[in-house]
Amino acid sequence: MPTAPEPVAEPKKTWDTDLSEPTAPTPVQAPADPGTLESYAGKRPAEPSFTNDRLALEQEVRAGVLTERQVSDGIVVTLSVQAEKSVSYEGTVTVRFFDADRKTLLYSKVVLKGEGVSYGGKTPSREADAQFAYTFIGFFDADGREASLSSVSEDIDLYASYAHSPVLYQIKFTDHYGSQTLDCAYGEIPVPTLEGRSYTQDGFEYAFVGYEPAIAAVTGDASYTAKYVKVEPGYYTVVFSVGGVNTAQTVAAGEMPAPPQVDDYIDETRAYTFAGWTPEISGANASVTY
Repeated sequence: MPTAPEPVAEPKKTWDTDLSEPTAPTPVQAPADPGTLESYAGKRPAEPSFTNDRLALEQEVRAGVLTERQVSDGIVVTLSVQAEKSVSYEGTVTVRFFDADRKTLLYSKVVLKGEGVSYGGKTPSREADAQFAYTFIGFFDADGREASLSSVSEDIDLYASYAHSPVLYQIKFTDHYGSQTLDCAYGEIPVPTLEGRSYTQDGFEYAFVGYEPAIAAVTGDASYTAKYVKVEPGYYTVVFSVGGVNTAQTVAAGEMPAPPQVDDYIDETRAYTFAGWTPEISGANASVTY
């Protein structure tokens, strides 16, 4: 015969707070129709300031070097020069200052139409080359006109301009009687004012026959030394002068001297054709200059 079940104890409570019936969520106000919002009457947004990194990015975009950029995994944005419009506002103009290469952006400024603007970057500079030294003289527009920036009414790009002056080099000439140093510009043919005179020593004449090395157009500092030959009895010194540069040779009595080649040339005003020597070359019977 079945037995009655054993009695069990009443279940014990295992939580700390009393349960309650859930309540309905608090209602929220629906967003207003954009057409009913009040118009914004504040000031124009502050002009954004560009860091060097952002300026570099803009230059790369303008040059077409950078057209895409990955901003996160799987997301790539396409860049274009239209990005500059994001910092322009109605009623404003943008003034940009470039270096002389018309590519390197030095400084840019956004101002209200009619306002003045001034350059706020570092003073542009250009390194000297072998021929010229350069001095910054101002910013000019694409047509070479100096723009008035006291009142700007439209976007404008300006470019640095430089004046140039020749780089001078020291050219030293030394002969038996002394030396001199000339300051000559790049490409110039140096002309010494030393007479290039012959001299006598120990009973012998030493004739000046030019400089070593041969005088050439200036490309840097240089030194030239007079060259002499010992003139034996029965010989004469013959000097040929071309454009202030003398070359000399010793010639035996009665011998015809060999003149240097002289080329025709054209300068800024006219053409010159070589027409011969004065006096007319003849057999050596005395020292002479042509």
